Amino acid sequence: MFKKLLELRQQKAQIQAEMRAIMETADKEQRSTTEAKGRNLMNYVVKLVA
Repeated sequence: MFKKLLELRQQKAQIQAEMRAIMETADKEQRSTTEAKGRNLMNYVVKLVA
């Protein structure tokens, strides 16, 4: 059980890092996210909530 919990926490951290990278790139370029990146963000949110 501890192994599964650790795995889930690592997955969560990776998803959060990917989401942060998308947002930071858009902020740095002073633009909004592209449609594809927006879909990726929504998919990440769904994974985090599930």
